[in-house]
Amino acid sequence: RLWALFTEVVAGVQGVVISGTKAQGFSAELFPKMVQHCKALGKFVVLDYRQQDLVNSLPHRPDVIKPNFTEFVQTFFPAEAALAGEASGSDRALEQKVREKMIELHRVHGCTVVLTRGSAPTMFTSPDGTVQSLPVEPVAPVVNPIGSGDAFTAGLAFALASGKAVAEAVALGQRCGGLNAGCLRPGVLREA
Repeated sequence: RLWALFTEVVAGVQGVVISGTKAQGFSAELFPKMVQHCKALGKFVVLDYRQQDLVNSLPHRPDVIKPNFTEFVQTFFPAEAALAGEASGSDRALEQKVREKMIELHRVHGCTVVLTRGSAPTMFTSPDGTVQSLPVEPVAPVVNPIGSGDAFTAGLAFALASGKAVAEAVALGQRCGGLNAGCLRPGVLREA
């Protein structure tokens, strides 16, 4: 039933964001199958999840992957996960390994890789395959950061689907994440 509903909804949209952790009991092939289906229909696909679900989805060539820095390290360098604080940047060797992996994923799977790092600059692959960084504007006051990563992903996906360049899309994602952090209720950009 879930698959029938998913395929019905996906048929009428331009792009799909798949995010979060799937509940226990679902097949390990669910997320990869969703990506494969969407790409077969020519949909724009953004992934915001991690570990084996992300690795298994990459062969289907999503347009964008957007885990945070810590999730990326947990996925591709699990032995070094303890070194990867979300705003990491103090471990230069780990950051270099992450940059190299981002470039490899961009080259091999054709996806833009975007890594948020809390208040540290957002890292992303540009169309030429290089890794760029965009500083994050400070948010004052931070009221509740819950949902800020999802707000970032929504802004990023909207901008890219609207034809904006990656750097512009990252900037809009940062703005949406920052607006969410300034609100008490998660998942909103302004209080009602």
